[in-house]
Amino acid sequence: MKPKHILVFVALAFIFFLAYVFKGTFIGTDSYFFLNIIFGELPNIEAGFFGWFIPLVIPQNIILIKAILVFMLMLNMILIAKAGQIVFGNKGWLCGLFLLVNGVFLFESLKFEEEQFVYLVLFFAFLLFVYAVYNKKYLELIGVGIILFVCFDAWITKFNGIPFMASLDYIPFSTVLPMSFALAGLIGYFWDKRLKPLFFPAMLVVLVSIILPKVSVFAAPFLALGLFPVFERLEKKVGVTPIRVIVICFVFAFASFLFFGVQPTTLDDQRAVDFAVQSSKDFNLPINNDWEFGYLVAWRGGQPSSWGGGVWNTDFNESITLTKLDVGNNCELLKSFVGKSVFYCN
Repeated sequence: MKPKHILVFVALAFIFFLAYVFKGTFIGTDSYFFLNIIFGELPNIEAGFFGWFIPLVIPQNIILIKAILVFMLMLNMILIAKAGQIVFGNKGWLCGLFLLVNGVFLFESLKFEEEQFVYLVLFFAFLLFVYAVYNKKYLELIGVGIILFVCFDAWITKFNGIPFMASLDYIPFSTVLPMSFALAGLIGYFWDKRLKPLFFPAMLVVLVSIILPKVSVFAAPFLALGLFPVFERLEKKVGVTPIRVIVICFVFAFASFLFFGVQPTTLDDQRAVDFAVQSSKDFNLPINNDWEFGYLVAWRGGQPSSWGGGVWNTDFNESITLTKLDVGNNCELLKSFVGKSVFYCN
């Protein structure tokens, strides 16, 4: 891979980093579970090998944590670019850029959970798998198997959701459109004989992703390679050059970032939590929060009533209640936020 190609990925990563810092909060609600662990607000519980390992190597610095997430995103792009070159030759480096049309990949990659570290290892395993298959070095497949085995502890957690449509709740609607463009990569597997060795693994992973959308990030490398034949045809018919590909992929990524700005966790979520925590202190009452706000409440210095999944709260007595629900007549509205409110309940 030429230095100018690496420079493209570095430049894009720098833009993503600035955008993520500008967002102010972290993507996802569970990101604050690991933030609380890193900063000593919660014990390191319910975490697998990677969850245990993360606190040992991650600094207690918000900016550096976001930089690490973006850096791993960039490395994933470079790994897939290299895999693309193995399959398609020098121009195959564009496959790394094709990851950016997959909104689910971007959304999941920039959360701060144990899976993001798993993705980096799995994308390396994907590169090793492609190298072994296309160079007929099948002993390397043993290495792929070992890597998958090591990652299994964290990897399997992504399969603990409700199948099919119900699990779409875990994926923001804003990622559906970018994901639909990424699915165009399936076309390449029927067009191009160069992808024949990857056909059945690709179909299997995409099928699992359809059944369990939460694991669709694992299909991203296959779909990125599948988009290359689509690019080649567009290059011949309408003159889509690599420069234009960079611009198009950046536009997709930028659109995803705009959507991420209104996805949990937002600055409005943080302001609502801050108001609830302060009200709890002012009224000397416990906080009663919807579980999805729990980790953020702990992060902002409060004592949450629930976190990490479960049923919605229905007992609003004698508390400062932060909820998206209708609390009834026993509560006084203190302040409304976007889609949620803080109440004084007695």
